[in-house]
Amino acid sequence: TKINIMDSAFITADKLKLIGLINGNVEDSILRVVIQRVQRSVVRPLLGTSLYNRISTGISAADLNANEIILMDDYVTPLMVVACDRASIDATNYQIRNKSVSVGVDKDFKAVSESENLRLDNSIRESITIEQNTLIDYLLDNCLLYPQYDNAECSYEMKAPNTTKAKGINFYLT
Repeated sequence: TKINIMDSAFITADKLKLIGLINGNVEDSILRVVIQRVQRSVVRPLLGTSLYNRISTGISAADLNANEIILMDDYVTPLMVVACDRASIDATNYQIRNKSVSVGVDKDFKAVSESENLRLDNSIRESITIEQNTLIDYLLDNCLLYPQYDNAECSYEMKAPNTTKAKGINFYLT
């Protein structure tokens, strides 16, 4: 399946600034790149190619169904926000120029130390894990609502849960 160079954005830069940790003064041009990278590297493997493409097409055509809107609003958007927060840490700290990579410094700005940066990164990483698991759990519990999900083409494909229950099996930790 061919992936467009620029898939439909699952979240806008303005929404990231409104509900995430990203400050309003961050350039939208940087955030648009962050959004695309997060969609492809974090969200697409969880949704699978077929569902990812359906959501992207549905956003472009403004024809997401009610279940897809719930998926986006309650599960994908929260994941996008925290994953974009994390990706923006480096994207906003460094400037790639024609002769080097530099750190942008403002006279009224003091960058955090490496250990403070790591602490923030670890905190956000925990939130990403929670949101990823929440999304996966929702999709597994509601796989019949998203037929493209069962036909996921990506290597991280999640399958629908087995509806038959094992009887008489006990698991013990030793």
